[in-house]
Amino acid sequence: LSLAWEGPFKPKAWLDTVADPPVWTIGTGLTKLRKDDGTWTDVGPDDKIDEDENEFQTHHYFREQIEPVLASTFNASRLQPHQRDALSSIVYNLGTPTAKFPKTTELIQAGAPISDILDEWVDGEWNGALGLYRRRLMEAIVYGFGWPWENAYEATQKANWSTNWRELIGLEEPTADAEIFDELEIPKMKPITDPTKDTPITTDDANWMQLEKLKNPERPIDFGVPMTPLTKKVPVEAVEYLEPKDKEPGNITVKRIEDSERGKGYAKTEQGKQQIIVGAGGTAAVAIGAAEPVVKFVDKYSFNAIAIVFLGLTILGVITYYWGVWQREKGEDKAEDLLG
Repeated sequence: LSLAWEGPFKPKAWLDTVADPPVWTIGTGLTKLRKDDGTWTDVGPDDKIDEDENEFQTHHYFREQIEPVLASTFNASRLQPHQRDALSSIVYNLGTPTAKFPKTTELIQAGAPISDILDEWVDGEWNGALGLYRRRLMEAIVYGFGWPWENAYEATQKANWSTNWRELIGLEEPTADAEIFDELEIPKMKPITDPTKDTPITTDDANWMQLEKLKNPERPIDFGVPMTPLTKKVPVEAVEYLEPKDKEPGNITVKRIEDSERGKGYAKTEQGKQQIIVGAGGTAAVAIGAAEPVVKFVDKYSFNAIAIVFLGLTILGVITYYWGVWQREKGEDKAEDLLG
């Protein structure tokens, strides 16, 4: 959001008589201040503020006062970033959209043509304040055509009451023309990219990118590498681990991972690990006499016999583990040969 239209920072409260009704204002256009307990209070005539506090207050005002309005009134997740910025500006300036600019709100909610929305956006009395009309023009071309705030601000500085938003974007025809708007290109949404471009994408980077995607589902993610579909090296009929019925057209599937050699091999390695842990632990416990409380009820067997059982379990675990490793590698080799 550009705060240029709010004028220079003012540390003391002043009465904004352009507003209807007039309202006490401070800093860069704040009409409310956040207290330490998180509640908000209207600016009063005796209030003062420094620039650091103004920045803090402005940040929280947008997060707690404006963003919820955008979410509830305009379904902000479906808006492009520049559209949210423009709506933030008008809400910051005028307040509740349904009360202060109901027709514009209705058109946006209904998905009306951009030309209709912008015509309504700049329509109004504005209490005779040309500055407010210029601000509406700036917001309109940002909302409709994604202009950078700096360019939009500069383009509207010399606007007068007869200036039309179409003139600002280079359209000489002052009336709405469907064919003209068909030719206008609305900028595409900027993709979500790696926040730490100097280093490879980490799990934290990927999580951040996914969170940004959740905020705006229509915004694409650019991982910085070409994403191409997997191409098989061999026809599906040559993949031996498919069931015959699965090779029929329209019924191409692969085995479940737990039914594949790789899956079975992995299961065996895990089983072997557990057997080794139990066997080795039991053998050690017998050797130091710690097994007595556990097996004292089996008094018809000697400790030597119990130790042999645990040792046998350990050996079986080793055999199971390496069998699983062999089976898993065999499956991986076959998959690599077939699918690349």
